[in-house]
Amino acid sequence: MFCLLLLLLVALTVVAGCGSDPSGDTTTTTASTASSASTTTTAPIRLSKWDKELAKTASLQAELVELLVEEKAPGDDPRMGIVYGLRARTVAIACRQAIDRNDSALADSAMLQVHYTLNESRDIATGAVEQTLAKARAIVDDLGAPSAQPTEAAALLDELITTLAPMLDAANAVFSTTTTVGPTTTTT
Repeated sequence: MFCLLLLLLVALTVVAGCGSDPSGDTTTTTASTASSASTTTTAPIRLSKWDKELAKTASLQAELVELLVEEKAPGDDPRMGIVYGLRARTVAIACRQAIDRNDSALADSAMLQVHYTLNESRDIATGAVEQTLAKARAIVDDLGAPSAQPTEAAALLDELITTLAPMLDAANAVFSTTTTVGPTTTTT
């Protein structure tokens, strides 16, 4: 399972790289006559809204998986529901990007993964996470291949991504109870 998560994360990182703005021109300039060293400056990388959301979500997912592996948490640990929610959000963002780029094959493949991940979360999550995942499943339950209806699929994916946004807060809440891993290292 851990290998599957890592593989998915690597694949999505590659997909995210494909969607970023390639305007990162590099120029070399020579410093003043007092120094003969040269400096390389790179224009700032402009990430799209989707790239930023993808990076944030995938990063939290990876950190949470790392924490659960470190704790040797069982596969049915309720926190795995958060992992599934983050994974579904990550893949949904990749699917949404694929629709924007008219990449039907990637969009259709990603949508299958969204369905699989949301179904995999059944009976694991609890409380608010379980309710959020149930809402997410209901949003895309009747959505098949995005290539058959890209405009409708894009709207449903936007709704799904927004619905799964609380998974970010849920992951941060897990990190706030530990000092070992995660973006927040406070002790409760």
